[in-house]
Amino acid sequence: MDDPRDQRIAELETENAELRKRIALLEHQVQQFLQRRKRSSKRGTPRQGTPDDRRRQEHRKHPGSFRPDPPADASFIEHDVHPKQCTHCGSDNLERTKDVEDHVVADIPEPKLEWHRYRRHVYRCRCCQQTCQGRGDLELPGSHIGPRARLLTAYGRAHLGISLGKTQNLLHDFFGLSVSRAGLLGHLRWAGQLFEPIVEELFERLRNSPVVQGDETGWRINGQTAWAWCFRDPTLALFLIDRHRNRDVLLRTLGASFAGTLVSDFYAAYNGFDCPKQRCLVHLLRELAKLREELPWQSVQSFIQPLLTLFQDAIQLGKDRATLSDAAFDRAHQIIHDRFDDLILGCRSRHPECLRIWRRLFKHCDELFTSLMTRVCRRITTVANVTFAVWRRHATTAASTVPSGVPQRLPASKALLPRATRTAYASSTMAWRLCVPNCRANPCPCHSLPTNRLHRQPHYAAPTRAHE
Repeated sequence: MDDPRDQRIAELETENAELRKRIALLEHQVQQFLQRRKRSSKRGTPRQGTPDDRRRQEHRKHPGSFRPDPPADASFIEHDVHPKQCTHCGSDNLERTKDVEDHVVADIPEPKLEWHRYRRHVYRCRCCQQTCQGRGDLELPGSHIGPRARLLTAYGRAHLGISLGKTQNLLHDFFGLSVSRAGLLGHLRWAGQLFEPIVEELFERLRNSPVVQGDETGWRINGQTAWAWCFRDPTLALFLIDRHRNRDVLLRTLGASFAGTLVSDFYAAYNGFDCPKQRCLVHLLRELAKLREELPWQSVQSFIQPLLTLFQDAIQLGKDRATLSDAAFDRAHQIIHDRFDDLILGCRSRHPECLRIWRRLFKHCDELFTSLMTRVCRRITTVANVTFAVWRRHATTAASTVPSGVPQRLPASKALLPRATRTAYASSTMAWRLCVPNCRANPCPCHSLPTNRLHRQPHYAAPTRAHE
C-alpha cells in the first residue's frame, strides 16, 4: 500500500505544475497588453508644441493649408437643398425662413466620351482644277483618337509613372474609351515628337550651365541591355535611354564645346570628354567606407581612413565657403591639397586594393578638388607661366644634385605653386620614386603603375639624370 505522504507530494507537484503554466500564460498576456499599449501610444499624433512633438522646429510653425475662395468669374451650378424633416427631433412640421447658407464645393465634371465629327467640305481650285479639303483645329489626320486622350496617356506615363495597362484601364473605366496597348505606345511616340522642341530647349539650357552632373545605370528594352543616362544641374534634370555607354552619348548631349564643369564618377567614358571635371566624392567615399570594413587594419590606418577624413573635410570646406573669407578659404584649400599630396607621395601599402585606389587617385588628381578651385582660378592663370619656370629650374637643379635617388620636397617652390602646377610636381616626384628606387633589389611599393601615367602632361618630363 502506497504511503499517503507520497500521494500528497504527487498531488502537490501536479498542482504546482498547473499553477506554473497558468502563471506563464498570465505573464504572456500581460506582455502582449504592454506591447499593444506601446504601439497605440506611438500611433497617436503628438500635440503640436509639446515636448513629444518630434518634428523639426522650422516645420512646427507652418501657416497651414486652406482651400482658396472661388474666383470672381466662376460659374456655379446651383442646387436648392430643402430639409424634409427636423434634424433635431425628426418632425416634418417645418416652417421656411428667409435665411440661406451657401456651401461651395469644387468638383470635376462627370467623365464622358465625346464624339467629334469633322465634316470636310471638298473644294475645287479654279486655278489648277484640283480638289482640296480643310482640317479642324483639334483634328489629327489618320487618327481616330483625339489629342486630349493622347495627352492624358503621355501625362500618365511620363509624369505619373503608371503603366500602359493601367492607362488602358483608366481610359476604359472612366471615359468608356477602348484603346489597345499598342495604340497607347503610338500615343507616347506622338507626344515625344510634339514636345521635341521643348526638350531641345532644355538641352540647350543644360549645355550653357556652369555645372552639370552625369550618371548612368543599367536599363532593359525588350530584354536587351541599354543604359539610362541622367544629366542635371541645379535647375533641371534630363533622362536619356540609349543603347550605348560611351563618349558619343556625352557629345550628343552636352556638345563638343561644353565649357562648364562635368561632375561624374570614375567611369572611363567620361575621361575622353574635353572639359573641366569634378569626380564625385560620394562614390569615392562609399567605396572607401566599404574597403575600411574589408581590408587589414594596417592598410586602413595608414591609407584608407586618412583618405576618408580628407575627402570629408574637403566636402565640408565646400559647404563652409560662404562663411569664410577669401584668405581663410585659400589657407584651408591649400591644407587640403598638402594633405592629399602627403598621402599620395607617402603611400607604402602593398595591398592590391590600396594600389588600385592609389592609381585611380593619381590618374585623376587634377579632378578631385575642382569645386574648390573657383576662387583661385584667376590666381592660377596669372602666375602659371612664372610657376612653370620656377618648377623647371628647381626640378633641373634637384635632378642633378640629389644623391642616392631620394627626391627632395622643394618646400619653397611648393608653397608658391597653385594646384595645376603642384599636381605636375607631385606626379614627377612620384615618377622619380618609380624610376630611381633606393635599392633595385627591393621593388617600389607602387611598382605596378603603368608607365604612360608618367607622361600625362608632356611639358613635365620625369627627371632621370640621377638614374643615368
